Amino acid sequence: MSCPARRQGTAAREIAAGLGLDTTRSPVPGLDDLMAEAVYEGIWGRPQLALAERAICALAVLSSLQRLPSLKSLVAAALRVGLTPRNILEVFVQAGLYAGFVTTDASVAVAQEVFQARGLGLVFEPQSMDSTEELDRKGREVMALLHGSRAEEGYAAPGNSVTGALYPMAIRYGYGELWSRPGLDHRQRMLCALAAFTRVGA
Repeated sequence: MSCPARRQGTAAREIAAGLGLDTTRSPVPGLDDLMAEAVYEGIWGRPQLALAERAICALAVLSSLQRLPSLKSLVAAALRVGLTPRNILEVFVQAGLYAGFVTTDASVAVAQEVFQARGLGLVFEPQSMDSTEELDRKGREVMALLHGSRAEEGYAAPGNSVTGALYPMAIRYGYGELWSRPGLDHRQRMLCALAAFTRVGA
């Protein structure tokens, strides 16, 4: 007897088709059933996150891993489920904070190929003119919002002799600049962060 998830293969394939993924039959025996059960129905079909949110997590992981051919397919899928080009690029920026910004550059190049093939462009946005004092203020506010009482403990503790000279920069540019950029809200950036931290084992 087949398991319930495999009996829902049609619904699972509809999810895959909605993502723009290739649903042609695989020549590998049993692989289609496995993908339908474990990937499309078992993960993408779970109700706790919307498809667009799952796409954000997958983009962050694939960017961190630099699985560029798979990333290219997923960029197209992300557009299908409602993410904008700016949303997608911001995922790569956010993930780059944890996986290294060199991953951001390579991922953006792949995404731009997809955007250009679809005639999609980005609206020019002037660079932020916030002063360092304003970035510091926003950074402390965002840290307090995200971390509560832990915002000034551990690495971020003002008296930490190891990170005390480094963390003010992290507050200014990580929280004050990056977490405050347009293109993703805090919840979406947190999904990126969790996905990237999981990937890098942090």
